[in-house]
Amino acid sequence: MQPKSILEASAKLTNRIFIFAESHADRRLLRITEDNVIDESERAEFDAIMEDLQEIVEAALELRCAREGS
Repeated sequence: MQPKSILEASAKLTNRIFIFAESHADRRLLRITEDNVIDESERAEFDAIMEDLQEIVEAALELRCAREGS
């Protein structure tokens, strides 16, 4: 994780969240997990959603560590 300015880090986080929401990944995740089973036909999509969520978490951590005025 490289140091970023607060503006850069907040823009990255916001963009990742919008991309996730606009792709309706939250709804797909709910459909996949509502039966508490991730079967083989759902595994690839579930893993892709988890990767997207990991990017959001990383962007949030970057914002938390961002330096003012950088």
